[in-house]
Amino acid sequence: MPQPKAVSNTPPKPAKTESRIATVQPGRLSGTDAALYLGVKPQTLANWRNLGRSPKYMRQGRLHGRIYYKIADLDAWIEEEHEVFD
Repeated sequence: MPQPKAVSNTPPKPAKTESRIATVQPGRLSGTDAALYLGVKPQTLANWRNLGRSPKYMRQGRLHGRIYYKIADLDAWIEEEHEVFD
């Protein structure tokens, strides 16, 4: 006879495909979440930053501090960089 499975009270982990965009502070996104917001990989956004082609960003801390983006700056960059067709 098969053994009964143990029942866990912990909630299931979300699927990797689910969007997890979460604001760090109201109106701000981390670099990873900003990439999700723009529909690109985080490394692509980092490359754009290094090339001077990314949206405006803020660095918390010195040399290797965390990167944050204002949602308003991301939206403005989308409007500037991409042609909108009606």
